[in-house]
Amino acid sequence: MKYFFVLFLFFMSCFAFGQNDQKLDSLKHKLSLSNTDTDTFEILDQIIRAYLTKNMDSTRTYNDELLKLAKSTKNLNVAIKGYNLASNYYYYNAQLDSCLLLVKKSSFMLSDSEDYKIKSDIYRKLSILSRANSDFEAYEEYARLSLLEAKKSDEWELISSSLLVLGNIFYNKNDYSNALKYYLKVDSVHTVNKSQTSNLSLAYENIALVYSELKNKKALDYLDKSKNVHEKLGNNSGVYNCIRLKGNFYANQKDYDNAIKYLSKTIPFYESFGEPNKLIEVYSEIILAYAQTGNFQKAEKLVKKGLEITSQTGFSQFGLNSMQFSTGIFYLEQSNYEKAIDFLKEAESTVPSKGTDYYLRERKEITEALKKAYFGQKDYEKAFTTNERLLVLIDSLNIQNKEKLTTELETKYQTDKKEQEITLLTSQNELAEQQKKNQRNLFLGGLGITTIAGLFLFILYRNRQKTNTKLKELDKLKSNFFANISHEFRTPLTLIADPINDTLNDDSISDKKRQQFTVAKQNSERLLSLVNQVLDLSKIDAGQLKLHVQNANVLKLISALSGSFSYSAKQKGISYLVNIKQTEENLWFDKDALEKIVVNLL
Repeated sequence: MKYFFVLFLFFMSCFAFGQNDQKLDSLKHKLSLSNTDTDTFEILDQIIRAYLTKNMDSTRTYNDELLKLAKSTKNLNVAIKGYNLASNYYYYNAQLDSCLLLVKKSSFMLSDSEDYKIKSDIYRKLSILSRANSDFEAYEEYARLSLLEAKKSDEWELISSSLLVLGNIFYNKNDYSNALKYYLKVDSVHTVNKSQTSNLSLAYENIALVYSELKNKKALDYLDKSKNVHEKLGNNSGVYNCIRLKGNFYANQKDYDNAIKYLSKTIPFYESFGEPNKLIEVYSEIILAYAQTGNFQKAEKLVKKGLEITSQTGFSQFGLNSMQFSTGIFYLEQSNYEKAIDFLKEAESTVPSKGTDYYLRERKEITEALKKAYFGQKDYEKAFTTNERLLVLIDSLNIQNKEKLTTELETKYQTDKKEQEITLLTSQNELAEQQKKNQRNLFLGGLGITTIAGLFLFILYRNRQKTNTKLKELDKLKSNFFANISHEFRTPLTLIADPINDTLNDDSISDKKRQQFTVAKQNSERLLSLVNQVLDLSKIDAGQLKLHVQNANVLKLISALSGSFSYSAKQKGISYLVNIKQTEENLWFDKDALEKIVVNLL
């Protein structure tokens, strides 16, 4: 029963540990200022991960906040992750029904989600919880789904978590060869990615469990490796778990003094930590060691404590079974066969049924103890029947063959398979690096093209600026030219106008001549007006032209201007009529500007 709780910490294997108090204070301050559900979840996530391996009371406080957030948020992603994260507290606190409820709630919310990371994590938890409920078919199915989703996410940490679950499945079937294969794959994944996570420490612990079962001292080496990783990650619970497993190793070697030495070191931590499942595990193991050394007084104190804890509603079946077995051994070693049989039969009823390949070792240990109890009672018939069951279990385990196969497998794997896998993973990393390099080259190429295009546009802009400058200079020259030539035209026009005026003032000229000179005067004035318009164009270009408005009868002016074209129309045989209905209404207008408009139109 020493290894009934294989990888209890694995439920949290994807967590990062080691938040210091200063960082926690900073996170709490950020939490008080957070104003979005996403930010609040991210901060609670970090706080809970830090406290879960240190202080369960603080964990509960922030876990309750997380549940409130998950229930109230309209952000589906936050709700899924919130319920999933909140389940960890209940698992650690041995409230497996509540844990399963929250994990399933997260699972139902996923539906068609393509968030492979969260799906892999949820399937992994469902796998572990299925094992806790002795649903071994679901245990294996969810483990395979977890690995499938992890591969889709292409995240090596999730892949290593799923590989760890699959390794546990084979370990619980006592198939150490395949279990070791998966645990060593986890080691390979971490080697290639040059990283250490809680998955690696747990893989080392499980390899140690395999060697401990085979009574091989390599177990201690792997426990030291695991402890080193836990210390680097700041995971106190993991460190004490390694110390506990060392006690288990010595108990398996029947070195009970060393077993008690190491197990006793862990009790103060687990009693203060508030994790009942792990505490019962330690109590059960040290009760066995005390019972084997005849220290029944110390064992009895722990028996009473353990039975009181496991009597709580909803306590883990694993913890209950472990306590029942250790209590049975406690009474068996005192020759209290009746009580021993009662507790051992209870343990037999809570261990997974004999129709499964799981927990053969546990069933063997219970059956072996029952045989001794019946024999002690001199109930030889039941002792004989129990012994027959024991022989079947021993044959199923076939430990000697497994030890040889396991040793050969590790040697072969470490030399060949592991190298091949590392090469494959290295190639994948190289491919990823090459993809990054290609992306970098593409970025630099795009940047180069963008730079060239920018230079081209800049040069084009400069050329346009130069062109515009030249055009402005030409416009200025043109304006100056028209201004100068207009002034030149004004002088002869003025000289022409004076003789015409003198002739018109002469009363001796005929009417026909007067009419002709009148037309000549009008046109000379028109020509002078055109010259003035050219000058006005120069003023417009210089921004100096101003309107000179007056309040007068605009219709009379238009009629007079229109009438000046009658003679020209008659000369050209054009039918020209002016029909303007006169009114006395005055309007504001610029006489010069209006004259130019009307004359140009006509």
